[in-house]
Amino acid sequence: MTEKLLIDDKEYPVDVKMSYMQCDFGQKQKTAYFEGVMQLREPNDNVIAFIDKEMKQLEHKGVFITKTSEQKNGVDLYFSNKTQMNILGQKIGSRFGAQVSSHAQLFTHNHLTSKDVFRLNVLVIVPKFMAGDIISFDYPRKGRLTVHIKNMGKIT
Repeated sequence: MTEKLLIDDKEYPVDVKMSYMQCDFGQKQKTAYFEGVMQLREPNDNVIAFIDKEMKQLEHKGVFITKTSEQKNGVDLYFSNKTQMNILGQKIGSRFGAQVSSHAQLFTHNHLTSKDVFRLNVLVIVPKFMAGDIISFDYPRKGRLTVHIKNMGKIT
């Protein structure tokens, strides 16, 4: 391709060779590559909005949700970075009172580095109630109780 270069009001023809490349972050975003799966169960709109906000902040670090898979009681989110996925799961647990458990699963063995490669599965079960809700339930030997939920979070 030939372009014109202007120097001191004179035009000079210059041959230009162009090549298009994509950075590592962009390549991972457009493929099915994933390091872990967050199994989100019984999510509500607040949890989904929280995940969207957190993912916008993680984009510059190359963390993406590469695939989503609808399940009967939730959704599976496939993450490009298992460390950040685990941190996000813990944040959801502490903010929304969700039950969070994780386990690593052997995926393959890298023969070049002689290391095992693991994928991480994080199960996040969001309760069906939120802060501000009033719930009523049967309590053994005390009868029916009605409780106003003031806040939610992890029990320490």
